[in-house]
Amino acid sequence: SRMFTADWYFDYIRVTRNGEFKAPKAEIKRPKPLAVPKSATPVQRAASSNANVMRNGSYSYFSKKPVVENGEVFVPAKGALNLFGFTTKVEGNSYVGTAGENKIEIALDGTSLKLNGASIDGIKINNGTVYVSANKIAASLGETATWDEATKTLTINKEVAQ
Repeated sequence: SRMFTADWYFDYIRVTRNGEFKAPKAEIKRPKPLAVPKSATPVQRAASSNANVMRNGSYSYFSKKPVVENGEVFVPAKGALNLFGFTTKVEGNSYVGTAGENKIEIALDGTSLKLNGASIDGIKINNGTVYVSANKIAASLGETATWDEATKTLTINKEVAQ
């Protein structure tokens, strides 16, 4: 057999036969996180062909596209709870959201929608997803909801409707 005095390189680390192993000190350089741009104006719509929902000057985006029927905008159930500031959890077969004194319950099978125990007509299933009417929830909370067909935007304001 022969003896070798050659060096080998594995992943840029020099390894010497019958020599001392010295691994270079690893220096991990991570890029700095990008700062999120902030603007005093509301975010622009995602696409002009989609229905948009703006509450108190800020646009909301949902996991699935909102559905518009005769000026009524249906949004995914969990997204609606986030839109109106409800803290959400699943209890039994319902999404349950609470915000202050208000409590909303949305059945996961799309059979019922209740706000503070009162039933609201404004729930439907579209392609297996439960959607609720943002217009009707806003009205039940005492907020104004206005549909603008030209911009395809539902504008919701906290001020009490007059």
